[in-house]
Amino acid sequence: MLASYRKSLRTPIAIVLYFVLGLGAHAQSGSSTSVSGTILDPSGAVVPNATVEILNPVSAFDRTTLTDSSGKFTIPNVPFNPYHLTVMAQGFTDYSQDIGVRSAVPVSLKISLTVGASNEVVKVEAAGEDLLENTSSFHTDVDRGLFDKIPIESQSSSVSRFPSIQSSRWRSSPAPHLPNLATRLAW
Repeated sequence: MLASYRKSLRTPIAIVLYFVLGLGAHAQSGSSTSVSGTILDPSGAVVPNATVEILNPVSAFDRTTLTDSSGKFTIPNVPFNPYHLTVMAQGFTDYSQDIGVRSAVPVSLKISLTVGASNEVVKVEAAGEDLLENTSSFHTDVDRGLFDKIPIESQSSSVSRFPSIQSSRWRSSPAPHLPNLATRLAW
């Protein structure tokens, strides 16, 4: 009877152990991982003390770290989500990249920064009058002598004596935009 009692207990104990060990293994896999990497300059040398930020604006997850003397960084316990990674270092342009954390496999990055431009600002100030007039209307000054040089057509003017081509039905046409093709030379 003791043997059958032991056999009947083995099955439930085995089932309980299976679930306990299975849940423990699942809890160890978790729903987060780490993001790590190395920051390099264009020549391949490491960049120490660079600021590395990872941000998810939807979940408001935001972590910031600095690279060590060997240019490496690690951000642990990063939940599965898409993130925006930004790297900032003095003398270099800011670097941005979107990354996706989708599994428990750690994300490893190798980032190369580009040399930034000088941030020198030159400020020039001058106290002088405006070069443009401060009126709201436009005008043009015309010399009276210009009007004296313009030919005016009149009976005595020689301008009206030049020959011209006129349409015989231009003014009397019911469709003035379609003149008669028959034209005559008027003197």
